[in-house]
Amino acid sequence: MAKQTLPVIETRRLRLRPMTLDDLPALAHMFADPEVMIYLPTGEPRSVEETQVELRYMVGHWQQRGFGVWAVTLRDTGEFAGYCGLQYLHEEPGGVSAEALRDGTDVEVVAGLAKPYWKQGIAPEATRAALRYGFETLRLARIVAAIHPDNDASRHILQSMGMKQDDTIRYYGDDVPHFIIRRGEFQIDDSVYQVLTG
Repeated sequence: MAKQTLPVIETRRLRLRPMTLDDLPALAHMFADPEVMIYLPTGEPRSVEETQVELRYMVGHWQQRGFGVWAVTLRDTGEFAGYCGLQYLHEEPGGVSAEALRDGTDVEVVAGLAKPYWKQGIAPEATRAALRYGFETLRLARIVAAIHPDNDASRHILQSMGMKQDDTIRYYGDDVPHFIIRRGEFQIDDSVYQVLTG
């Protein structure tokens, strides 16, 4: 049986490659930082064991679905800056409640960066690439996102991509802003973007 070929995306500054179990040390270091975790699901630093659970979900999603969450790395140095990608809604930890999961099968765009890479435009660059892949290659009808109510930076990023707040979506609860964008609403620009194979 032929080995599954997974997509790698290159943008102007970034190389997005599928997450692997080898990313555990870097991801665990990132998830142990309280400042990084404050706006991410659970809102608390995670242990290595808790991080491993989430990473196994990410890797399994690639194996089962053929798409998923990429490790965000710098093209010039290969440094691990965080993660960004597309995944079906899944149960906690790091996901939604079992009750919410029964109500929908949406794909969400997710992202998180280690603190040294904040405020450099990396999150928008990675998010735009993920959305483009979702609409252009996967031909998804729509993509959703949810953010912490106080996360103004992420709100700005999602809105700059054309995502609009939708108060009818409640996957993460009534107090969490949810956003949505449909395929015809996403504007493809002339930014550097190339899909390679892994």
